[in-house]
Amino acid sequence: MKIHKYRVPSIGLSSIVMHSGSKILHVGNQHEEIYVWVMEDEMRPKYHRPFMVLPTGGHVNSCTPCHVGTVVYSPKMGGGLVWHVFSEKEEM
Repeated sequence: MKIHKYRVPSIGLSSIVMHSGSKILHVGNQHEEIYVWVMEDEMRPKYHRPFMVLPTGGHVNSCTPCHVGTVVYSPKMGGGLVWHVFSEKEEM
């Protein structure tokens, strides 16, 4: 197992290629970008893990995946906006 860091590529829907069964350890702001830190078994196959990033006040419905973290941007990068990151539940 190793810990890897991935940048969440966009607001709204996106995906990140990572190993199946990866466990999200942390979601945070680094250099005014949203990142996820995950623990992965590099022997497992890779797949496109879906992510959804919504602002506070964004529309959430019954199809929205599990909440995995919240990120606060500094005032210089969007006026102190708060973003909520969702993804599928990990299966280790």
